[in-house]
Amino acid sequence: MNSARQISLVFGILLFRIQLVLGSRELPEPKLDVFFRIETEEMLGEKISSNSIAKLDGIGSLKSNEPLRCFYRAVIFASIGQFDKAYENNARFLKANPSSSIPYHQRVNLFLIQNNKEKALSFLSQSITGMSKHVFLYKIRADLLFSEFNDYKKSEADLLTARRLSSDYQTLLWLMEFYASCPDPKIGAQRKLLPLALENCRREGFKNVQGLELLSSVYALLRDYENAQRWLEQAIDLAPEAEKDGLRKSLQFLKLKMKLIKVK
Repeated sequence: MNSARQISLVFGILLFRIQLVLGSRELPEPKLDVFFRIETEEMLGEKISSNSIAKLDGIGSLKSNEPLRCFYRAVIFASIGQFDKAYENNARFLKANPSSSIPYHQRVNLFLIQNNKEKALSFLSQSITGMSKHVFLYKIRADLLFSEFNDYKKSEADLLTARRLSSDYQTLLWLMEFYASCPDPKIGAQRKLLPLALENCRREGFKNVQGLELLSSVYALLRDYENAQRWLEQAIDLAPEAEKDGLRKSLQFLKLKMKLIKVK
């Protein structure tokens, strides 16, 4: 296996482990077509069709919540190809909820459904100009730049801005996920991931098994195998019995790799 393939494989494992640390994510990715349709169809109790607007308007709980009704109307109109009405309802929803991330996600989704990523990017950039401290807008634009434009440098810049605006746990995990999945070697993701993995463990008092396993993986990626072994052994000590076998196999693999390196 060549070195590029090995790096790709290790990064894939790291991303999976970071996703374990993330748990259930609150924010979906920019392409939300499936997400919003499913939610809307569950609320309607049926598949979206040309009759869905009439049924939606008859739901009593929505009659007193016009913004939420606009949100669902936008989903329905987009699903049946009436995009002018979808944008109109999204605009109403956004006007009523400018601090929420959902209307921005929905607008980006509408643009992407129509294969217009440039308009999606322009919309987000204009929104950020008007709301420069809206942390989630930077995350949405970072995801768009990453997935639709492969512009990893600007994506990283947006996530770093979000981190400066809010040093909470979520922005930390956003950056960890970015560095674990970024394929551009110019970003220097391996080097930048370590301080984030350490910060993640400090927040949990070095008592979170998944965080310690992740930290061990990052050290292994940096070829600091002694620290990789140290933190993996600590993860094993803290892990529930059901998880110990898998971690022990990882430790065996790590020790084997250390022996092979010494032989070389």
